[in-house]
Amino acid sequence: MNDYLNQGAALRRKTGTDDRGQLTHGPAQVIRCRRQKRGRLNMANQGAARVQETVYYTKAPVFEGDMLGGAIVTAVNEWVDRDGNVIGYKAVV
Repeated sequence: MNDYLNQGAALRRKTGTDDRGQLTHGPAQVIRCRRQKRGRLNMANQGAARVQETVYYTKAPVFEGDMLGGAIVTAVNEWVDRDGNVIGYKAVV
């Protein structure tokens, strides 16, 4: 799996919120990852809009609200092996 994670990204963990309700983050640390850009068609209200997303695959735990590559993580799925053990994470920003 380490051969697959051949890129890097800055991860800043969510530390809480400030007095205006904005997320606050800790210092950046570089983690190994695999980054893939993808487009998605979002059908909402009056028409369609193309949304650009970036998906990060990593072994480091990532949670919603963290910053990855300078953007807020909006969704995280666990990457599970055949035995049911968590071996990584798929984070969408």
